[in-house]
Amino acid sequence: MGASQVMMKRWRTAVASQSQLGLRQRMWASFAANIANLAQQLVQVGVVTVGFFLVGEGALGFGAIIACTILSGRAISPLAQLTQLLTKVNQSMASYKSLDALMGLPREHTKGHTYVRRPSLQGRIEFRNVTFTYPEASQPTLKNVSFTIEVGEHIGILGRIGSGKSTIAKLLLGIYQPDDGVILVDGVNVSQIDPDDLRRNLGAVLQDIWLSAGSIRDNIAMRSGSVSNEELLRVGTVTGVSQFVDILPQGYETQLRERGEGLSGGQRQAICIARALVGEPTTLVLDEPTSAMDQQAEQTIVNCLAQESNNKTLLVVTHKAALMKLVSRVLVIDGGKIAYDGPPERLAQGRGA
Repeated sequence: MGASQVMMKRWRTAVASQSQLGLRQRMWASFAANIANLAQQLVQVGVVTVGFFLVGEGALGFGAIIACTILSGRAISPLAQLTQLLTKVNQSMASYKSLDALMGLPREHTKGHTYVRRPSLQGRIEFRNVTFTYPEASQPTLKNVSFTIEVGEHIGILGRIGSGKSTIAKLLLGIYQPDDGVILVDGVNVSQIDPDDLRRNLGAVLQDIWLSAGSIRDNIAMRSGSVSNEELLRVGTVTGVSQFVDILPQGYETQLRERGEGLSGGQRQAICIARALVGEPTTLVLDEPTSAMDQQAEQTIVNCLAQESNNKTLLVVTHKAALMKLVSRVLVIDGGKIAYDGPPERLAQGRGA
């Protein structure tokens, strides 16, 4: 992108700031240690000086001066240890504050909040007067949006960039909570359903594809924690993952780097779709699932979804004409509102929104 100069400037600024902080930390630690050493030396010099005059007056002997020097050293040595202790206490308090801030972050399973357990969801979805604004945004992304998706219905969501299509998927998954209105799944508010139950029944592929460091098998089995060989081969075959995995020396045990580096964008999307199909979820929520795929891989996914989405609720956000073959109803989002709700044929003929 030609951004080397900008990134180099940021890196130099960060290194300089870190160096200054490290220098100040070492300076104060050395200052405390030097003060302690200076105090020890001054005490010893003071004992010898006073002892010199006392010996001259005959009040003390040389042995007493030696004894006083040893005792003063023993008495003052904890001061040096105290400076080291205070430095460690300061470091421990800084670490504690960081850890306490981390542990104090909000959790999905809020303490004191009782969730409704729904191990099995049929897949009826209803948005009722939903309004949502992203944090620090000046305008709401969705404005009073209402629609209903019946069990087994296949819905396509279309719209311009930034119209709020992906936001609908994220709200349905419980990633965000609406500012106003309710989102119901099988007649129960999404915020009341246990997140584990909700995501067990909703197979999701979001627009941002993220794979973790580990094997391809681990990434496919991530939703359920484990997957049988039969299920692994089934989802790998129908999504086309097996086409590129079978030529790898280690197959499904091939190790990936963070974010799946080493695979193409289409291959990463295929793995995410396979992961979404594990466990036979009753509802599939797909946000641009084939945006990085070529025509052949996309057709494989379309055939896969046509087979796997039978008797399942399907909600797909896309601009691809190939995926529109899967849906029987289209919602067009424009300016955060529903501009069209009807069959895709009418929209294709130019009589829609």
